[in-house]
Amino acid sequence: MKIADRSSRNKTLSAVIVISIGLHLIGLLAFGMVKIAESVFREEKVFEAPPILETPEVEPDYTAELMERNQESSPPPPNPIVVSDLQDIELPALDIDISIDNTSSYGRGSGGFGTGVGGGQIREMAVNLTDFGYSDYVEGTLEGILFDFKRNKKGESLGRAKYNDIRSRVYEFASGSNWSTSELRRKYFTADKKLYGSHWVIAKTPAEAAPRAFEAEDQIAPIGVIALYDGNYVPTKGGAIRFCGLGDDVLMVRLDEKIVLDASWTQGYSNMDFSKQETGEVLLGHVEPIRYGEWIELEAGKTYDLKILLGEGPGGLFGAYLFYQTKGGDMRVFSTNPLTAEERKRVRDIHRDVANLL
Repeated sequence: MKIADRSSRNKTLSAVIVISIGLHLIGLLAFGMVKIAESVFREEKVFEAPPILETPEVEPDYTAELMERNQESSPPPPNPIVVSDLQDIELPALDIDISIDNTSSYGRGSGGFGTGVGGGQIREMAVNLTDFGYSDYVEGTLEGILFDFKRNKKGESLGRAKYNDIRSRVYEFASGSNWSTSELRRKYFTADKKLYGSHWVIAKTPAEAAPRAFEAEDQIAPIGVIALYDGNYVPTKGGAIRFCGLGDDVLMVRLDEKIVLDASWTQGYSNMDFSKQETGEVLLGHVEPIRYGEWIELEAGKTYDLKILLGEGPGGLFGAYLFYQTKGGDMRVFSTNPLTAEERKRVRDIHRDVANLL
């Protein structure tokens, strides 16, 4: 009985195994047929890229940005040139020769003994020119300061201011000192404004013209006033010359610690003896003749200390002119710089006598 049962179980297990194997085979076969069918009947897919469309080029608009940038970065406009007198403006006088070789340097004159045309033409546009000099520093000029010989440095009266009193004060300064501006500042009232002169040809004019040119007409009365011009002078030509001219009331020239010309209206402003002084013709409508200084020898390229003193005693009319003469040569207007076109015109317009000495 037991043997029969065991045989029956073995048959059943074998049948189960066979059936299981058959089912797996059928499953694998079915799966394989499905995959074969898919590979045979599946459509091949083709992917096409979309067409490329050209984007139209658009010019960027920089106008607004550039306008804003220009407004932010533009330099400020230049300061306008201010001229106090419209008669000082002469467009034809601006004949600037860019080929000019300007050899002058700080505080030095150039151009022979100073006359001629050239060096520094452009200065006409930069500063205002008065009869007593430029309103600001110009290369090759002498610095001019106006002093009131009637008052001390605080503006207090020094007492009498008669003609002889003023003359004695000028004599004390001219004959007993080194013509120091510092000395004058310690003793006398001084105008704040400075002028810068290169030549000294001043037509007869009311004495008020000097304080007005130095912008001190409200501070200094036109009596007992002295203007001292001081600086270096370097002639570009050497030789023997003498200064000459006339001042109403005071005109003196000091070169290297020595007075080489006193062409004042009368004697007594310095220790020079007018009886030993040579005189010439009467010029520019004055009644006194021109006065000549002593002959001096100038060396080209050498630096000289040059001081020029102008002054007015009793008031009224003032005038002065400073020339020079070479040995065997004609008299000419003295200038520490070659005269510009504007300066030459101003000098010519003063008097016909001066026009012939340019």
